[in-house]
Amino acid sequence: MQLDISILQYLIQFHDRWPKVDSAILFLTNSDLLRGGVVMCLFWWIFFAKEKLPVQEASKRAKLVAAFPASLLAVTFARLLANFLPFRTRPLFSPDFHINWSKLDSASYEIWSSFPSDHAALFVALAVVMFIVSRRVGGFTLLYVFVMICAPRVYLGIHWFSDVVAGALIGALFGFLVEIQSATNYVWRWTTRWAGLAPGSLAAAAIFLTVSIWTIFGDTRGIARAVWALLQNGHGIT
Repeated sequence: MQLDISILQYLIQFHDRWPKVDSAILFLTNSDLLRGGVVMCLFWWIFFAKEKLPVQEASKRAKLVAAFPASLLAVTFARLLANFLPFRTRPLFSPDFHINWSKLDSASYEIWSSFPSDHAALFVALAVVMFIVSRRVGGFTLLYVFVMICAPRVYLGIHWFSDVVAGALIGALFGFLVEIQSATNYVWRWTTRWAGLAPGSLAAAAIFLTVSIWTIFGDTRGIARAVWALLQNGHGIT
């Protein structure tokens, strides 16, 4: 925890020093296109890239398809930890710091525990799988996730540094599950069978997953917040 505090105290000294930089970081954090959009474009770039041998292309695509359940498991596991571990207040709401970003929708973060970062879990899981199949594009994606998605969330006080580290470790763990050949082959066989029987619905499912990750499950989060608010009002939860 002391490391978290030290890192945030260091970052706070830069707040409001360069207003345009702060505005750019806020824009980046609020932009679905520059977060999930870039990652998913890189993902499909790798997926459709041609390989020298058909067997290499099939192996690559099998792992990338398996990245979807792996990343969903990662973000689900991260969210379960956040729900069942002791609640951790985000730096944004800590009385020990004076962080106020007027353009940040802080109310949307108030009811969610800070630890671990589900953003890190989701995108690191995807990036790790991409790195497994393509060192060049996957390495760039990992760097992009840490610099353009995770770091701004620490700077803005949305997460503690350890939240991001824990989320990244969860994402990496689930991402490397695609190296389990039997599991990856099972997902690939199921996918190719689906493609043969109903290619239209498979394409729709792929688009749905892509958009969901692109928008960081924005609608899902909105529905969850609405349900939680109803539960609070209906059962006197505070």
